[in-house]
Amino acid sequence: MTSPPPLPKLEGLCGKSDCEHGLHNLRTKSRAKTSPIRGNCQSCGAAVVDWDSTHARDLSQAKSYIEMLRKEWVGNYFWEEPLDPASLARIGKQPRESMRDLVRHRIRSSVASAKQFRDGMQTPFEGNIIYRAQHATACCCRKCIDLWWGIPRDQDLQDDQIEFLVSMAMLFIDAKWPTD
Repeated sequence: MTSPPPLPKLEGLCGKSDCEHGLHNLRTKSRAKTSPIRGNCQSCGAAVVDWDSTHARDLSQAKSYIEMLRKEWVGNYFWEEPLDPASLARIGKQPRESMRDLVRHRIRSSVASAKQFRDGMQTPFEGNIIYRAQHATACCCRKCIDLWWGIPRDQDLQDDQIEFLVSMAMLFIDAKWPTD
């Protein structure tokens, strides 16, 4: 049995777009520590996200949030691409029942603090389904959390905010978890 070919290097995902195919770039190029400018696609100008809705963080709207996340090139990449071999191997070693606790721990340790060293680089792209879930649901760094979920980067995440992010990441994990 041969292994699947490795995925391409995933550097520079956050600035990509393919507007002709409905995949947009919503990230500003600014590295400022202030809240990102929310708006339209940086490449074509299309308005593809209802920011008031995403900032309300209402889990009853999770399906709509996922649809909006998938309109951004980087979010869609993680929803569409199969899991990398390392992520699949880790799933085989992990009981599904423990995933929510692991996701909560990861969110708390990687993005809960307002003081993030090298924000935007704390979540790898590969090697763990939780990392991929964080990228797919904009829970990977404080800049994405601020942009998508309206939680300012200069405040620590509160318990209810952490639980929202955990729930969003779990939607991805549940969708990607292999069925026997």
